[in-house]
Amino acid sequence: MYLRWQEVIREFSIRWGDKVSGWWIDGCYLPNTHFRHPDIPNFASMAAAVRAGNPNSIVAFNPGVFPRIMSITPYEDYTAGEINNPESISYRHTYDQTIDGKQIHILSYLGRTWGQGDPRFTAEQIMKYSLDVNEQGGAVTWDVPPLRNGTISGDFMKQLVTIGQTLGTIK
Repeated sequence: MYLRWQEVIREFSIRWGDKVSGWWIDGCYLPNTHFRHPDIPNFASMAAAVRAGNPNSIVAFNPGVFPRIMSITPYEDYTAGEINNPESISYRHTYDQTIDGKQIHILSYLGRTWGQGDPRFTAEQIMKYSLDVNEQGGAVTWDVPPLRNGTISGDFMKQLVTIGQTLGTIK
């Protein structure tokens, strides 16, 4: 199954080339038994697959939801950082704004759950959570529920603008 997954990723990478510059690989829930070994597919071969079409692509491997932000392999460039409750993030063993030499990154959601619901945070909360990660040298990816027509609701757009203004990316 994982070999087929790797083949699909390689084909997508070659097809899309430099149109894709970052990959977030989900489903690495059992890294020691599925990917941390010399046989292909493994972390090294999966990282090579994502870079087949763009050698400058970056990749993270997601081991699941953990409040402690960590790197799980030397073959990733940033931490997957999937977290449900950003108020409970834990950073251990950071050095030079990295964890184990990898860019600090978290992924969480602004709605009630992944891809659904009304905003669950106030503007003050999302500013604090985003700034906290940013002060560690990290980046945040916020999941936002799309509307049926594929757009983002005004409530979430306001939150995204607030985050951008707080971090100085939007004037």
